[in-house]
Amino acid sequence: MKYLILILFCQFSFADQIFRDKNGFVSCFEKDDQVYFLEWDHLTQAQEKPVFYFEIKDYVRASNHFIQSCGDQKYIHDIPNEILQPMRGSDLPFPSEILFSAQQINEGGRIFRSEKTATEFINKNLKLFQIDSPTQIEILRKKHGDKFTETVISEWGQNLFSKNQSCEKYIGTCDFYLCQEQKNPCGINGYNLDFGFKYCSGSKFALFNQMQTDLGKSWVTNVFQCLQRQSLKATDAKAVRTCEQIKSDAYDSHPDCYAEAGFCELKFSEKLKIFKLIKKEIFSTATIQQGQQLLHKCHLEKQEQNLLNNELI
Repeated sequence: MKYLILILFCQFSFADQIFRDKNGFVSCFEKDDQVYFLEWDHLTQAQEKPVFYFEIKDYVRASNHFIQSCGDQKYIHDIPNEILQPMRGSDLPFPSEILFSAQQINEGGRIFRSEKTATEFINKNLKLFQIDSPTQIEILRKKHGDKFTETVISEWGQNLFSKNQSCEKYIGTCDFYLCQEQKNPCGINGYNLDFGFKYCSGSKFALFNQMQTDLGKSWVTNVFQCLQRQSLKATDAKAVRTCEQIKSDAYDSHPDCYAEAGFCELKFSEKLKIFKLIKKEIFSTATIQQGQQLLHKCHLEKQEQNLLNNELI
């Protein structure tokens, strides 16, 4: 029995040990009597964050600060640059679990995920992928980075829509933009996902509830559908368009759709809410120009026009 206990103890003492940070990423691991620490910039919000490693013996030698194991990680400070080695391209046989963790950090992830494929992630997180729920893109981008988000959204869209089906029946829903993305894939920085789908929640849900009159509420619904009809019309023209043309055409349709839906007849307070949303959520040179074109169409009283114009700039 003594020998059995000794053998079991030895096997355990030499087993790999992995230590994770508060977000689930591997921060240190012990293997074959070697201790490796992983280091990256925890503060940057960049989409690509290089991951480095260093060995405990090199840290002790370079810093004259004696530590023994991963458990001493909290005592590490002022890591000398000369001991940092890039994970990417390293010849060391790092365990796959460590490489997978480093890959997620490298791609801008902020919370570790165990799912390795988009299909596995979707199947395990179905509550994220509800009908007419555009906020999941922002959630995914913030937690797991743009690269994985783009893969997930692309696969999810393919599961929902066929390239050959018309998106007309989805007009009035946020999923219209997911359907359109299947026709002209431009990724999460393209118009359909980064603008149409993203701001659908602000216009369709938040803004609708802020409107005080029936005219204001109907304006939100009508402008939303007008923008989608214009997008569908451009797609059905079957002309080959670049992603920049898709974005430009969509932006150009905004002033006409706003006016057509009745913006000029809204109460001043409702116009102001719309412009505040534009400035807060969608602020850009293009949106300022759209807003000014819209004011020109309305022929408002000078004081009202000046107040709204000041809200844009």
